[in-house]
Amino acid sequence: MAICVCQESKSSNPRWRVKLREPIGITFRYLVVCLSCEWEWWVNAEEGQKYARLSEEERQRLEGVIKQSRQDDRRCTIHKLVADVLVHAEGRVLLVRYNDVSKYDWQKGWFLPDDHLQIGEHPLEAARRILKEQVGLAGEGITLGQIESFGGKEGDAWHLIFHHRLELARMSSVTASTNIKSFEWFPLEALPKRETVAHAGWALDVIGEILKAS
Repeated sequence: MAICVCQESKSSNPRWRVKLREPIGITFRYLVVCLSCEWEWWVNAEEGQKYARLSEEERQRLEGVIKQSRQDDRRCTIHKLVADVLVHAEGRVLLVRYNDVSKYDWQKGWFLPDDHLQIGEHPLEAARRILKEQVGLAGEGITLGQIESFGGKEGDAWHLIFHHRLELARMSSVTASTNIKSFEWFPLEALPKRETVAHAGWALDVIGEILKAS
C-alpha cells in the first residue's frame, strides 16, 4: 500500500483521515490524506474501512493536530493588522477585558473584542473568529464599519484597524474564553468611564463613530 514517509515512521501513532470515498464498480476506493504532510493516497475498500473506523473524537483530535501545525508563526514588525467587533443589541454594546494583556499593549481596561489578523486572514473572517473564540457568538451579519489607519513613533509599526459591527435583535448569551477576564453588556447611556477603557477610551470613540454613521 502506498503511504507517505512520515506515516511509515509513525506507524504506531498514525495521523490521517479518509478524505473521499469513490465508487468503483460494485465496491469503493478511499482517498486517505496524511494530517502531517498532506500527502494523499488511494486505498482499496478493505484498507479504507480501517482508516474510516476512527471515532469522531479521534477525527477531531487529529484535525486539531494538523490545524495547529499549519499555523503560520511569521511576524511582521512593519505593520499591525487588527480587527475588532462592535456588538450592539437592545441599546447595549459588549465590552471585554483580557487576562493576558501582553498582545494588547499591556492595557487592562475595556476593549471591543479584538485580535491581530493571522497571516493571510481576511478581516471579515478574523472578525468572525474573534467572536466565536472569545465570546462564543456566531458571526452571521457582521459588516465592516470603518477602517482606521495610524502610525506610531518612528520605528513603530503602522497600524491598520478594521472596525466591524454586528447588530443583534437581543442580547445573546456569552461564552467567554479563558483569556476573557470579564465582559459586560453596557447600556449606550451608561458606558464605562473613559479612564477604565483601554488606550485612553479608544473603544468609546469607535462606538460613537460607528453608531453615528448608521
